[in-house]
Amino acid sequence: MCSVKASLLQVDDDLVDVLRTLHHHRYLNHTVLILMGDHGARYPSFIRASLQGKMEERLPYFGFAFPPWFEKKYPQAIANLRTNTDRLSTPFDLYETFKDFIHFQGAGPGDVYKRGISLFKEIPTERSCQQAGVAVHWCACLDWRNISADDSGVQRAVRAAVDTLNNLTAPYRQDCALLALQVVGSASKLQPRRELLSFKSERLEDRQVDLSGNTKNTMTLYQLTVTTTPGGGQFEVTVTHHHEKDAFTVSEKEISRINRYNNDPACILKKNTQIRAYCYCNNNIKSKY
Repeated sequence: MCSVKASLLQVDDDLVDVLRTLHHHRYLNHTVLILMGDHGARYPSFIRASLQGKMEERLPYFGFAFPPWFEKKYPQAIANLRTNTDRLSTPFDLYETFKDFIHFQGAGPGDVYKRGISLFKEIPTERSCQQAGVAVHWCACLDWRNISADDSGVQRAVRAAVDTLNNLTAPYRQDCALLALQVVGSASKLQPRRELLSFKSERLEDRQVDLSGNTKNTMTLYQLTVTTTPGGGQFEVTVTHHHEKDAFTVSEKEISRINRYNNDPACILKKNTQIRAYCYCNNNIKSKY
């Protein structure tokens, strides 16, 4: 079995061969070439557990190569595309860009209230993950504050995270072990800034801001990295604390397995592949004795 590094090197050579062929036969004179990946370099596990690895999972590579004549014919579209390399963009924008290839709608400013914006339009600098339809768990533009694992809110969030993992495997408890917390690797907290909660209005004529508001904060988000036992599974989980109900909830879509599970879930692969990231087979425990 090839190592991850060796596999990547082999793919790299194949990619160079493809690009050379396209260039040599002049296919790129009338073709837009797009290269992309679903994530960056996130393995081995010590990389994924780092801040860099976290960003690699959320910010995959994406690149365009246009024929030389394209920029001459559509200079503003290419100028916007270059500007957008420093703006918040998503796969939904790629869909809108493809639509522009078929029927070009112009290279003006993008509408921040639309989920997808063609990359030939300028994406507004103020665009947020919420406006772009990016879930909090996957957003790379948020200001998280690191907090202690001993914080009472973190401890409740951790319990909610581990309970959710066990609930996902509960129908297969005969096969999948009941998980428990081994260690909290990191914990961070996201909540609205005080200035946001106190904002009431702004006078357009002189930009004077009224901060006498008293908006109630209804939720706090926790992002955790935890290791569970048995099996040593490592997970990154976003947990929502709903203040009015004083409830901590986790969506399966906001759980990332950040280390390899290899053959740990072999016992359920023919029964339910969707839970393989969360299942550590009981027979793995028995085989150690």
